[in-house]
Amino acid sequence: MRKGLFLLLILSFSIFPCFSQTIKEQELKRDIALLKRNIADTTRLRLLSTIGVAFYYKATPTDHYLDTALTYVKEAFELSTRLNLIGGNYSINTCRKNLGRVYIGLNDTERGKQLFETAIKDYHIKKQYLLEARSWLKLAMCLLYYEKGTSSPTTVVAKTSTRCLKNAILLFDQLKEHQDEINARCALADEYFAIGYIDSSQAQCMSVIKKYQFSRYAGVEGAYLVLSATNRYRGNYNISLPYILKGIERMEKSADTINREVYYGELAQVYQELGQAENSVIWYRKTIKLREQIPNYPQIAIFRTVGFVVRELIKENKLNEALNEINSAEKRHPPQTDFIKGIVAEIKGYCYEAKNEIPLAEKSYLDMIRLMSPSLDQKMFNAFAKLDIAKFYAGQKKFIKAGTYLPGLLDEGLLASDNMSIQLLLYKVDSAKGNFRSSLNHLRIYKTISDSLFSVSRNKQIAELQIKYKIDQKEKDINLYKKDALLQRETALHANNARNLTFAGIVLVILSMAFLYKNYRSKQRVNNSLNQVILEKDVLLEDKEWLIKEIHHRVKNNLQIVMGLLQRQSAYINNKEALEAIRNSENRMHSIALIHQKLYQSASLDLINMPDYIEEQISYLKDSFDLDNRIHFEKRVDNIELDVAQAVPLGLIFNEAITNAIKYAYSDNETGVIKIELIQKENKLNALTITDYGKGLPVDFDFEKIRSLGINLMKGLSKQLGGKLEINNMNGVSISLSFKTEKPKSGSSNIS
Repeated sequence: MRKGLFLLLILSFSIFPCFSQTIKEQELKRDIALLKRNIADTTRLRLLSTIGVAFYYKATPTDHYLDTALTYVKEAFELSTRLNLIGGNYSINTCRKNLGRVYIGLNDTERGKQLFETAIKDYHIKKQYLLEARSWLKLAMCLLYYEKGTSSPTTVVAKTSTRCLKNAILLFDQLKEHQDEINARCALADEYFAIGYIDSSQAQCMSVIKKYQFSRYAGVEGAYLVLSATNRYRGNYNISLPYILKGIERMEKSADTINREVYYGELAQVYQELGQAENSVIWYRKTIKLREQIPNYPQIAIFRTVGFVVRELIKENKLNEALNEINSAEKRHPPQTDFIKGIVAEIKGYCYEAKNEIPLAEKSYLDMIRLMSPSLDQKMFNAFAKLDIAKFYAGQKKFIKAGTYLPGLLDEGLLASDNMSIQLLLYKVDSAKGNFRSSLNHLRIYKTISDSLFSVSRNKQIAELQIKYKIDQKEKDINLYKKDALLQRETALHANNARNLTFAGIVLVILSMAFLYKNYRSKQRVNNSLNQVILEKDVLLEDKEWLIKEIHHRVKNNLQIVMGLLQRQSAYINNKEALEAIRNSENRMHSIALIHQKLYQSASLDLINMPDYIEEQISYLKDSFDLDNRIHFEKRVDNIELDVAQAVPLGLIFNEAITNAIKYAYSDNETGVIKIELIQKENKLNALTITDYGKGLPVDFDFEKIRSLGINLMKGLSKQLGGKLEINNMNGVSISLSFKTEKPKSGSSNIS
């Protein structure tokens, strides 16, 4: 059990979801059932991730739920990788981190850490520094949450977690992410506390307080909490008490009271160390009440707090009340593990020992040792158990038996007050054995600790703080009473005003209704007139659209007639060059006619869908040149729509480029490939590229000096588009045209 484990609860609102926020059992079963259906990959990925994370949060560090979680998050990671998802809640890196934290939970720390660090490296390369910082923090919290046993500064986990937290703090500070910086610093303070670096822990807390004590950021109260705990651990109760009181004051002023029971528990422990049993019981019971309201709250924390209540009641000689306290808690929360049963036996041992029922007390303490000892990962609880049974046997003058449980307890990192008790027990045991020199040394250490914990000046300071705290509480109560009285007076005044306003309101409503009815009739007449105008406008628009489509249809038919005349004329011409010119003219006219055909066949009167247009133009050219399957066309065309004013010149350029590639790139019997790309880039910039892998252009070909009709036509049309035309002669010919999509000018004709 880590000394600093409580702070993980404080930071749970940002790193781990609260117990009440986990997925409901019914929803979990529903999602598992949905996975068995034939669903889309994206839906499957979402379900796999949700189910895997749900089982992860249901698990404890020794739970079989982690194996179930691994199955789902592993499949989710594989699916996200296959889908190549870069961003979003189910990206590759998000799924990778989910898989990593499950491996950490299963104690495969190295594999889990590698998965996290792969994601972090990717974030850094992409300059996603906030995601990088939060991933460092999440990795650290996963390592700390699933850390086994008592932490020490030499463990790999401690070194790794502190390194992760330092990296996160550095990035958060650079990014000015103050809330995340507070969370990370408090987590680092908690980890330093856990590994015994008290000064470093307090330095982190003071850094948070100095920088943010006057801000409204959540989590600053966590720094006060850790300062209280570290000073309590050292026995500085006069310093610990004001820190926890300040932390509670700040926590209650803020809207975030999600971990209120942690602060109440710390205050109760401080009062316990001060020997103020009555105050300690009050705050421990508040802590238990809050914890019992949180679904799935760990039993170990609830029963540990019940044990504190029982011991404080025993100090007040309320023995029956103490026994009823543990019996009632056991009924409300039946122990789920042998370890919890051991804690219950330990608490009952306190009660029976206090009631002088020695056989029952001894049986309870022995049951405690038997049930708790196998849990090697709970070293601190086992240390407390050994201390309790040693105290019991020492109280029965069985010092030899007591001595068998004391070796090693001083090395477990217990509180100063516990070490004081151990020194006293060692003094008694060594005295019984006749080891007087050793016993006197233990007595001297015991007196030193006792004097440092309860000096006169310290008790005076504590008393002054308590008086100040009670005065503050009374002032708060008086202010509340004043507010209640003021509220009652204001309520009565509001009631009188409301009655008067009601009568006035009724009169106003009647007048308003009459006025509204008159306006309604007037607006109804106006609306009828407007509806008639709109109806006439719709008829005119419909006639206009029909007329425009008819014009496009006739233009297309006229072009088809001209193409037919050219075809008929070509039958009477024997000149090869003339025939070639006629065929080129036919293809050019077809490219224009196809645009007009698209316009009158589509719902849009001014936009051409370029993927459809290019597909049909290629089909026409393949038939025109009798290509069969000799030349294969590779197409990559984005869903681009162009105004007719741009579609016509682009279609002619496309026709010229494809025609030249078909005619000159490959010989008559040679197979080949023509690659066509029309893609849309940023800022509405389009790029048309037509590439063949044929014989290419002559070496002396000069694009600027050539006087070919086709080349000159493409040059002129590219200028009309406001674009840039380039011809590259390398491994074939590549013709590239870049131009911007232009909006049609207002009032421009749709006829080209």
